[in-house]
Amino acid sequence: MSHIAILGATSITGGHLLQRLTATAGTTVTALARTAPAGGGAAHHSAVEWVHGDATDPEVAARVIAGADAVITMVAARRDAAAGTVRSDATRALLAALADADPAPHLVAVSALGGRASREQQSRIARWVYGKAVGPERLAEVDRQEELIVVSGLPATVVRPPRLDDRPASGYREVAGKASVSLRLHRRDLADCLADLALAPPPVAPRFLTIAST
Repeated sequence: MSHIAILGATSITGGHLLQRLTATAGTTVTALARTAPAGGGAAHHSAVEWVHGDATDPEVAARVIAGADAVITMVAARRDAAAGTVRSDATRALLAALADADPAPHLVAVSALGGRASREQQSRIARWVYGKAVGPERLAEVDRQEELIVVSGLPATVVRPPRLDDRPASGYREVAGKASVSLRLHRRDLADCLADLALAPPPVAPRFLTIAST
């Protein structure tokens, strides 16, 4: 039996992740949403419990992670909204909740390729193109999120995807060496990667993974 907590479960990737986890025997999910999710399918599966609240509230985060073996956070500003600080604020609240949890679940956080700590993983052209596409404000939020996780000292797994798209799943791989400008990750592949990480034994030290579709 595995119990997984999810922040950001109402995103597109979150929907794919719920489908994957509810199709995995013996897995239950607690998911956070500001309001009740619409529609049917995996969001209303009997294995999914919804907590309604704000991801930047440590008390709400504590309710979501209670009893979880792993927690996956995908909280970030929508592409059509200002970058703001919701990613780092939600990460800060989650880390506060994890500090009080005993034992603390394995933290799996979705970051992004191109932040300060991962900039050298990109080719020169990819750094320029990705920086223009994403914008400095969003990359600054990635930096704040990753710095919070590093300072926490938790053996977390930080996943750094390149550009995301909605193509069908094709499998995923860890990228070694520099990432080219053509590198992509399909959201369904990201969901599969996150599920695999959450269901696997946690690491003993922090790890940072750049993942792309095959």
